[in-house]
Amino acid sequence: TLWRASWPSLPGCLKGGPHTTPCISGDMVIVQSSMFLIYALDAATGVLRWSDASCREAQHSLRRMRTIAAGEPDPGTRSGWPDGVVWNNTPPMVADGVAMVADDLRSSWCDWGPRSAGFDVATGRRLWDNPGFGFPLRWTHRGKEYFVATGTAIEPRSGKILWSIDKSW
Repeated sequence: TLWRASWPSLPGCLKGGPHTTPCISGDMVIVQSSMFLIYALDAATGVLRWSDASCREAQHSLRRMRTIAAGEPDPGTRSGWPDGVVWNNTPPMVADGVAMVADDLRSSWCDWGPRSAGFDVATGRRLWDNPGFGFPLRWTHRGKEYFVATGTAIEPRSGKILWSIDKSW
């Protein structure tokens, strides 16, 4: 084993480790945790280069989960405890020097729906936040890289939607 990394966890509720398959970009390993955090680690040493909340709405929801895990009832539900918590994180994908991640968290007390964000791989600076989108893929067209997710093409540096397929069917 060359190195190991660990992340904070939510006592009694969530383990803090990776929740997705890591993405390799140059000399960095980029991974999203079950706590909706994105980490960029040096691939050779495991040293943290940068991290951020992949989705700020999810961080707010996790603070509520932390309160519930500590034994305080949630006033947002009949029983005082969260029912039917469902969330998904996608593995990061890199295109044109931008790491894209997508999250979705829904429960009886939180339904902010799917969100996505783009981060500059070199610096970790958040470049954009968008609603929607699912598992991102990299698409190269005429020598330029784009993201394609849930029938939508996204320009990596700006997060601008280039085209989308009607999903109303």
